[in-house]
Amino acid sequence: MKDFIDINKLIVNPENYRFDPVENEEKAIDIMIKRKGVEILNLGKHIAEYGLDEAKSIRVLEVNKKFLVLDGNRRITALKCLHSPNIIKDSKIRKCFQELSRKYKNSLLKKVNCYVYPNEYSSSMWIKLEHTGKNNGIGQDQWGAPEKERFDQKFGGKVTLAMQAIDFLRDNNTEINSDKLKISTINRLFSDPNVRDYIGIDQSEGNLRLKASEKEVVDRLKTVFKKVEDENIKVKKVYDKEDRKIFIEELFEDKPKYTNVPISLFSRQEELTDTTKIKVKSSPLSTSRKFLIPSDCIMHISNDRINAIYIELKRRLIVEETCNAVAILFRVFIEFSTDNYIKEFKKEIPIDLNKQPELKKKLEAVSKHLEDKNILTKNQLKPIRVSISSEHNIVSINTFHSYVHNLEHTPDPQTLKITWNNYEIFLKNIWEQIK
Repeated sequence: MKDFIDINKLIVNPENYRFDPVENEEKAIDIMIKRKGVEILNLGKHIAEYGLDEAKSIRVLEVNKKFLVLDGNRRITALKCLHSPNIIKDSKIRKCFQELSRKYKNSLLKKVNCYVYPNEYSSSMWIKLEHTGKNNGIGQDQWGAPEKERFDQKFGGKVTLAMQAIDFLRDNNTEINSDKLKISTINRLFSDPNVRDYIGIDQSEGNLRLKASEKEVVDRLKTVFKKVEDENIKVKKVYDKEDRKIFIEELFEDKPKYTNVPISLFSRQEELTDTTKIKVKSSPLSTSRKFLIPSDCIMHISNDRINAIYIELKRRLIVEETCNAVAILFRVFIEFSTDNYIKEFKKEIPIDLNKQPELKKKLEAVSKHLEDKNILTKNQLKPIRVSISSEHNIVSINTFHSYVHNLEHTPDPQTLKITWNNYEIFLKNIWEQIK
């Protein structure tokens, strides 16, 4: 039976399978913080910002008019610490939770989506499948490196140098089977400056850059990838610097001729967790957030009205509750952004805004200008060009039009957030270029 249950009625399980049994909930929380304090803090920060996954219930058992948590003890511990930081004995973790509690006091979850089991035994099979891996196909099938990389690419998160190189080759009409290629091996090779020198690439803040001609880099990357795939070279074979030196010098007699200015192809984001001061890699852009624009997306917008729309989409309009308003304002934000960019570069972009050109034509013109100026690459502009060329894609211009003109087309909150994820780098660069 599903139910929304008050956080105060939920009991962190003293017999949590992660630890030896303890006497009561207080000690269960103590040992959780002692063993996994930073994890619980990071989880608490994520819950405070985005809430809980609505598709995944907390498994509970009713006991004396309260509910014992059978699965989800880490999440409930984090929530209880957010509501009552003083229950934490560790002073550093307590202070961080106190900061989070003050910051998010008006939006913290008070009730949690739960599934109430009639007895503990009836939940045991599902809990086991949740936590013990694939189980011959019955349980969770964990992603490997290629699957994680594809997900990160689609939703705008971190893209490793290996996947940047794969996309670069694909853009140059080279077929790459990333399922067979050892991604971890390629990333280990690319971590070595000497290997990069021999290929003709470099990296700056996680962005792949070409130091040699495009043709030269394509040929050398293909040679490296072929050797790794054909010989099934695992990361341990190139783990040490000397092994990498032997590997690359067997393939190439000398380094390529370098060009004068390295060309950057891709981008990566990092964030600094403000409560823990621990530098962590950013997650892929999620769709579990409340607002259309993620909290870590910063734009400096000079136009007051457009800036007001940006703030409403980022901080005020909860997508699930106001999806029609969000959809229409999102389209307005895109159009106003492109209009301002065209005005800024009116001498270079041959579009007369007085003639009210279609949004499609404005997006085409702005994309071309950003690419011609080497501000964004073909790969980074791919989502925009898909939206222009594809009539039925969820991020297409036609979809935006139907939000305004089609009474039968109701915006979907998840689709709106996915669409923002695809447009974000384009829109951020527009405003970075506008004086």
